[in-house]
Amino acid sequence: MLKISAFITLIILNALVLHQVLISHKVIRKNYFTIGMFTLLSLPILYIENYWTIIIANFLLVLIINELMDLSRSNNTQKEIFNSSFLAGLMSVIHFSFGIYYLLIIFFLGYYKNNNLKNFITQNMGFLVPFIIVYSILFFIQPDHNFLNKNAILPSNAFYKHIASYTLMIFITILACIEIVYNFHKKKITSKKLFVIIGIIIILSLCPILIWNLRQFAYLAIIPITVCMTNYLIYAKHIRFRTFLVGLWIVLFLFEFLKI
Repeated sequence: MLKISAFITLIILNALVLHQVLISHKVIRKNYFTIGMFTLLSLPILYIENYWTIIIANFLLVLIINELMDLSRSNNTQKEIFNSSFLAGLMSVIHFSFGIYYLLIIFFLGYYKNNNLKNFITQNMGFLVPFIIVYSILFFIQPDHNFLNKNAILPSNAFYKHIASYTLMIFITILACIEIVYNFHKKKITSKKLFVIIGIIIILSLCPILIWNLRQFAYLAIIPITVCMTNYLIYAKHIRFRTFLVGLWIVLFLFEFLKI
């Protein structure tokens, strides 16, 4: 019971941080859709044996998004680049395969033409620092530690348990993405940057699933899906239709998750 309480607390904390990031960068209007969506989408993580890994990775990913969003309004871009790379390094320390999200920083800097030698050195230094710190500590605590031993592959979740709700969620996400693409030119600059970031995250999350069958990476797409669905709920024109779809998804999801 204590573990479940801690799990729910951390999930809500993640949702609140994501919500605050979106509000602070004026991507969405103040509402509670983000918190509700993120919390619901995160509940199946409980089925994973070492779910703390996914929760922490999602939290770090939210912080990376915040740092990248801060780049445009910062007078000291080196700080944001270092911080985002440092967070990506922490994700890699937690699980080696999460290092793929380091490419998010590279792609983002390249997309907005912030690539130069100084930034390249900064981002690589930031990425390596967590490894140096952690492995230095391990060296003194466990001198015989095998540094080449990668973390065990995370167990995959039985997605078929939520086949109906996941199918509907994908359908709603597609509609949300269509809305974003169709109205992309109307979005604010900060919103455009966020949608570029979440687009890259989705691609980076799909690659391990398609190439190495690491289906647990689907849970790292919770953030992009939450942002897309929140945007859809707020800005979609067909209010009744969107409300019906999302309401149906919530009912299906809770029905499958709680096994009513």
